Amino acid sequence: MPSLLIILTVFFTTSVFCQGWQSMGPDSVNWQNVRRVSGKWSNPTTYRLAAATSGSIAVLQNGSQWNYSLRGYEGSEWFPGYGFFSLEFSPWDDSVYIGYADYYTEPSFIMFKSIFPMSGRSNRLPGGCWITPLSVIFSPNDSVVFATECGIHRSTNRGSSWTLLQRASGSFFGEVLAFNERSHQIVYKADGYGPTRLYVSTNQGTTWDSLFSVSATFPFHLNDTPLSVFALGDTIVLGVKSSFGDPSSDIGVFRSSNGGVAWSHVYANGRVVSIVKSYASPGTLFAASEQGILKSTDFGATWAMYNNALPTRRLTSLIVSPYTDTMFVSTETHGILKAWNYLTEVEEHLTTPIRFELKQNYPNPFNPTTNIEFRIPARPAGGANFGFVSLKVFDLLGREVATLVNEEMIPGRHERIFEGSGLSSGVYLYRLSTGSFTQTRKLLLLR
Repeated sequence: MPSLLIILTVFFTTSVFCQGWQSMGPDSVNWQNVRRVSGKWSNPTTYRLAAATSGSIAVLQNGSQWNYSLRGYEGSEWFPGYGFFSLEFSPWDDSVYIGYADYYTEPSFIMFKSIFPMSGRSNRLPGGCWITPLSVIFSPNDSVVFATECGIHRSTNRGSSWTLLQRASGSFFGEVLAFNERSHQIVYKADGYGPTRLYVSTNQGTTWDSLFSVSATFPFHLNDTPLSVFALGDTIVLGVKSSFGDPSSDIGVFRSSNGGVAWSHVYANGRVVSIVKSYASPGTLFAASEQGILKSTDFGATWAMYNNALPTRRLTSLIVSPYTDTMFVSTETHGILKAWNYLTEVEEHLTTPIRFELKQNYPNPFNPTTNIEFRIPARPAGGANFGFVSLKVFDLLGREVATLVNEEMIPGRHERIFEGSGLSSGVYLYRLSTGSFTQTRKLLLLR
C-alpha cells in the first residue's frame, strides 16, 4: 500500500506579542500543543522549522508557510496515532530523522529516516519495543550519529548503517542526549526510572560510566527524558525535570566544573526541559523551564529569568539560530514562538563597566522570584582586586534573609535570582558591597 503524503497550503498570518515575541504558528487551533521544535539553517535567512505534536509533523520553510507533511505511521500508511516524539534534521544532507510512538501497534516505537519533503519512512532502525524513548544526535565534526530505539545504536557513516551498542533492558531505558562540545568522543545518555541517572562514555558509546544521580523520577511519557545537558570540556550543565506528581526537590539546573566529580544545584525553582547554547554570545546558555526562559552568561554558573513578556510558561523545547540572535520555543498553548535580537545588550555585555552599579530588581513587585542585576568595573591598572563581592537581602529590621553572592567575581554584568517563596509579603532591602562601595535598593514581595 503506498504511503500517503498530506500537504496542505495554508494562508499564514502572524501576530506579535509585545517586546519581541512573535507567533510562528502552526495555524490550526489543534496545533497549539507542540511537543518539539527542530530547525535547520543553510544561511541566516534560509531555514526550515519542524513542529511535532502527538498526531502530526508540520514544516515551515523560511518563515512563510506551513506544510502539514506527516501523519502517524502504521504499516505503510500515515494516520493520527499516539504521536511523534523526536525529529532532527541531518546536518549533512536533505533528510530528517523521526521518532514515532504508538501504544496500539507492534512495534510500538519507530525511528526512521525520511528524505525531505517527508513522504514516508526509509532506512528504519532495527527493533521495536514498549520501553524506550526516541532520540538522535549528530557529531558535527565527523559522520557519527547516535539514535535510541530499544537500545542505543551508532552509525559511523551518516546513518547508512547501524550498530547496536546496548540493548534496552528492565522497565525503562534512557536516551542519548549530547556530545561534549570539546571532544566528540564523549557522549552522554540518561537512564533509569527513578532515580534519574546520567551516564558518560569517553569512547563514543562503547562503554558507559555513571556520572550523576538524583531522586527525581522519569515522567512516564515516551521520549521525555528527565535530563537535558550541555557540556564543554569539564563543564557540564544539566537540566532536570520530573513527573508533576513527583515531590522530589531534585529539579532545575545542576552544574559540574570538574567533569562530573562534584555537582552544584545552581537553579532549583522549577523543572527544566531544554538547555541550549547561544551561537551569538560565547558563554551564554538558555533554558526552557516551567518558570519560562532562563538565561546564563557564565556557562550555567548563575541563571536569571529572560521571559521578556513571554505569553506562556508551558514550554516544551527551545532552539536557537546558529547565525543570528533568534530563538524559537515550542509551547503547549501557543504553538511556536519566536524572539529575535535577544542579545540587544550585547555591547553592554562585552564592554567592561566603568563603575559599580546595583540595578533595580525586575519584576518589582514580584512573586515569588525576581532578577537582580549588578555591575563590577575592571580594577585600576596596577591596582588590587576589589576582593569579595557581597549581595544580600534584608528585612526592614535589618535581619539577613538571603545571601545571593559572597565571592570574588570578575568584572562585567552579573545577574542573580532572588526567590522569596518562604517570606511574607512586604518591603525588603538588597545590598551590594565590596571594598569601599555599598549600594542598597528596595524590593517589594506581593502575595
